[in-house]
This record gives sequence, C-alpha cells and structure tokens, in this order.
Amino acid sequence: ATAVQRLKEVGDWMKIYGETIYGTRGGIITPREWGVTTQKGNTLYVHILNSQDKGLYLPLGEQKIKKAVLFKDQSKVRFKQDKDGAFLILEQTPKDIDTVVEITL
Repeated sequence: ATAVQRLKEVGDWMKIYGETIYGTRGGIITPREWGVTTQKGNTLYVHILNSQDKGLYLPLGEQKIKKAVLFKDQSKVRFKQDKDGAFLILEQTPKDIDTVVEITL
C-alpha cells in the first residue's frame, strides 16, 4: 500500500539524514518558502524542500561560513558571502524530497 511505501521511504531517509534532525534545534534562519534549517553547535543543516533554483540566499547576519557540503556525499557546495549572509550555488536544482546542505559556521 502507499502508506507502507511512504513509511519505508521515511525510514530510509532517517537512516541517512537522522543526525540532521535528532539532537538539533531550529537553525538561525527561520522557516522559508524553500525549506527550514536545523542546527547543532556550529553546524547548520539547510533542508531544501522546495526550490526551483540552483541558488539559495541564506540571511546569516554576522555568521560566516567556513565550509559548505552536500550532506549525502560531502561534495563541496560553492558559496559567496556578503555582510548580511551567503548565497549557495548548487550544481543542479534540488530534486530530492529534502536536499540537505551541511554548513560549518
């Protein structure tokens, strides 16, 4: 049934991405149209749930990015910073249910 399949997908997702949820708090960026952020210490997880673009602006205020990678394979994500935040530049428009970018602040 559809419900069983959906639960299996959620379970599979949690096996990979659980640490981006468990033990985190809401990230420094409030929920946006494109998704949400969670945070643990200096690590910010950007959950891109709905984006039509390869670029994503993060209003980080004073925070500076040290490193940005795709959570699933640790491949580098390019970014440009300005005084108010950072612009993430993805290789392609996110297609997954939740594309997670791991940012070290």
